[in-house]
Amino acid sequence: MAVAGLASRRFGRAAANAASRPQVPRRAQMVTMLLGLWTMFGVFLDGWAHSTIIDTLEGFFTPWHAVLYSGFTATAVWVSYQATRFQAKGSFDAAKIPTGYGLALIGVAIFGANAVGDAIWHTVFGIEEGAESLLSPTHLGLFVGMSLILTAPLRAAWHSDTASAPSFRSFLPALLSLALTTAGIAFFLMYLSPLNEQWARADWQAWAGRVGEDMIKTTQEHGVGGILASTVILLAPLLVALRRWELPFGSVTFVATIVGVGLIAIEGFIGVALVLSYVLGGLAADAAARRLRPGPDNVIGFRVFGAAVPAFVWSLYFGVMQVAYGVGWVVEFWAGAIVLSSILGFALAYVMTLPAAPRVPGAAGRQGASSSTLQK
Repeated sequence: MAVAGLASRRFGRAAANAASRPQVPRRAQMVTMLLGLWTMFGVFLDGWAHSTIIDTLEGFFTPWHAVLYSGFTATAVWVSYQATRFQAKGSFDAAKIPTGYGLALIGVAIFGANAVGDAIWHTVFGIEEGAESLLSPTHLGLFVGMSLILTAPLRAAWHSDTASAPSFRSFLPALLSLALTTAGIAFFLMYLSPLNEQWARADWQAWAGRVGEDMIKTTQEHGVGGILASTVILLAPLLVALRRWELPFGSVTFVATIVGVGLIAIEGFIGVALVLSYVLGGLAADAAARRLRPGPDNVIGFRVFGAAVPAFVWSLYFGVMQVAYGVGWVVEFWAGAIVLSSILGFALAYVMTLPAAPRVPGAAGRQGASSSTLQK
């Protein structure tokens, strides 16, 4: 309890400090995200190259890396300027770094260091194939650095005095930040995505059947696990945002569409019809959000929303698959996957809306003593 109280006070002070920092104007935040979009386009383009034309890749200096690193260079220059624009001439005060851009500046350093490491890695070990490229230590370092950069407008909006129910236009920089960060997470876990690994398709299951019963079992289990992982990837960032804002209509569709199109593009648009499940599922979720008004003041609506979104997305996923390609799973697998994803979504929303722990008699005294001890 003492640690929890101490942490609560420190987080409170951190939030107050963030609110007192300079704020980057909305137009400048939008520039940050457009440059981030350029960089993320390079990330997904490089992912497409690794997935589809790996045999033609030679060395570090490729057109795909040119797009990626030119985007990063432009982003790094812009973020560095924003992080230092409020400094007095000839001095540097960390308190004058705008809200959200302190971590972004650290992200620039992390990305830059891993870019150098990536060039060395490719020179020594060559070009990775498939999931190897997603698990390369330098690529994961690039992901961490880029995530810190991309989330700058979202962090800034979180600590600003913006309305709790913003318009789509005013919320667009933060929404792009949320969408591109979610897409980045989905990119580095694409080997779990049902859009990339379409194990439930009838033709894919027929192939697994020709290999053997063990392959059928493996693809089914992997497919269900991928649906659950993708539920967390897509839903968790939205639930976090809903704890701060009443998202404008179209926000869920916007995020889901960027994630879905990005993932399906990496594989050369194989099974492109399945993107409809993300787009239409996002529209259904937006309609549900307007009806339920999920948020910290509406716990029931928040939890129902958490359960509904995966049910929408994965019901549409199997529906579209059946129409376009045929579903090769038995009903227990595809129906059970939908229900299980809905339970998982409810559980996520439930955990995020747990009430504060009750005060234990005598805890305040112990907390004060512990704090005094810590201060010594």
